[in-house]
Amino acid sequence: MSLSLPYIFYYPIQAAFGPFLVILLRDLGYSPSVIGILMAINSLAGIAGPFIFGHFADEHGRYRPPMLICHGITLLMLFPLAYFSNPLITALILLTLSLGLGSIQPLTEAIVSIGIGPGGNYGKIRTPGTISYVVTILILQFTPLLRPNHRYNIIIWTALFTIFSMIVYAGIPSKYTHVSRPRSIPGNQGPSAPLSRTGIWTPLLILGLLTIALSRLALSGAQSFFSLYVVHELHWEAIGLLNAISAASEMPFLFFSKRIIDRFGALNCLALGCFAVLIRLVILVLFPTPAGAVASQTLHSLSFGLFHPAAMAFISSCVPPHKRALGMSLYLAIGGTLPGLLGNISGGFIVDHLGYRALFSSFTVFAVLSTALALFIALRQRRR
Repeated sequence: MSLSLPYIFYYPIQAAFGPFLVILLRDLGYSPSVIGILMAINSLAGIAGPFIFGHFADEHGRYRPPMLICHGITLLMLFPLAYFSNPLITALILLTLSLGLGSIQPLTEAIVSIGIGPGGNYGKIRTPGTISYVVTILILQFTPLLRPNHRYNIIIWTALFTIFSMIVYAGIPSKYTHVSRPRSIPGNQGPSAPLSRTGIWTPLLILGLLTIALSRLALSGAQSFFSLYVVHELHWEAIGLLNAISAASEMPFLFFSKRIIDRFGALNCLALGCFAVLIRLVILVLFPTPAGAVASQTLHSLSFGLFHPAAMAFISSCVPPHKRALGMSLYLAIGGTLPGLLGNISGGFIVDHLGYRALFSSFTVFAVLSTALALFIALRQRRR
């Protein structure tokens, strides 16, 4: 069984749910400020879930049970999310749903990073997942049936893809989902050797996570409210098409990411990804047009397509294999979900009171800081 299969069946869930969640919440009658708070709650659960299920996977060396539980939680919460329009009930449902859905990706990343081993080609494994995402979201964009412009249609598509994914994860061979924990860790294990003696919280990992967090906080300004921006500001019903463009643009960099990272180094690639986020935001500020939206989305190639495998390579070099689920949870929670939480809360209020261009321009500050910090870390490591 190919390690690409979990990605191929997981990313259609994201294609059906992620870009359209704000549309679902708007369909329930919520304002951008309330949507921002609800999206932040969604992010909050995405922090807790990976640590809960990742800890179980690391401690017991078993990934299949938490994977199936996460899928089950997602399925149980989808239809109640579309039915209730009370903010408190919606918040509780989102909180529970995200405990499951938000934990699937870090567990998948842990399985893949262990399965491919040191020096494995992550991008080659991950690219079929992106292709699956693009195909799915184009189908959703142009399908005449169950168009994802209504909350129940969004939920039906998400539920179907979750069931398919659950079946695939249930069939993953045990050699990928069961990992033996070492009784002792040899003294010389390359980059992870000092971590086995001092714990994973090294200055390098902390600075790296801070860089990732700042960059993802900046990116949340370009992503969290992008669907509403396209519909409300540009008056363009092209959410699926624009998300397909961004996903398609990332594929070449994902596929060749190992060669690029081996040639230039993970930290330099992180810096380039941070700078690409800055350019994305600047484009949205200067060109509030469909062409500007398309141009911004194409930079997903660098701001995610190269950034994500570089971040994965960086985290893998800092965390030993038997703590890999924890490492991936740290990356996706502290370096991704937490910034999303902050970006969603602040972004909703900025959009409500100042508009979308103020949102994009204000978040460029975080992009500048992340780029500068990434360059600082890269230069520091080069001098050692």
